Amino acid sequence: MGRHKKPILLANIDNFWQPLFALIDYLRATEFICPSHDVGIQIADDVEDIVPRLRAAIKRCRNALTER
Repeated sequence: MGRHKKPILLANIDNFWQPLFALIDYLRATEFICPSHDVGIQIADDVEDIVPRLRAAIKRCRNALTER
């Protein structure tokens, strides 16, 4: 819906969020989620991946802001 551009990261430890990912895939496949409104969800399968992924997402957001 364009309300924000903040990154979304889910810690999928022991596949906790796998049912949600399956639902999102289904909603995309049936075109219930409009591609232009799709939000890129980042997935961290290990605790060690969380902070580096968040830092990379923040850097991408800052770069996008300076390109405007």
